[in-house]
Amino acid sequence: MRLLDFQVDDLDAAVAEAVAGGAVLAPDQPQDHVRVLFDPAGHPFRLCRENGSTRGTWDPVDSGGGFGSGSQEWRARR
Repeated sequence: MRLLDFQVDDLDAAVAEAVAGGAVLAPDQPQDHVRVLFDPAGHPFRLCRENGSTRGTWDPVDSGGGFGSGSQEWRARR
């Protein structure tokens, strides 16, 4: 299963917009700057707030595990 991460500037606003569109927050949240949600069909996705350490181009990196097999994380290019 693939898991999509979406980087957002305002995590609270993005969560509110996703919930208004039919998404549901997962009961367990892995980190303060990440929110795991499920779309109306039950597929998980993550909204990730930039932590402020780096701005710029972001690349998907296979995390090799985490929340679901084959999940991806977005990491800043240095």
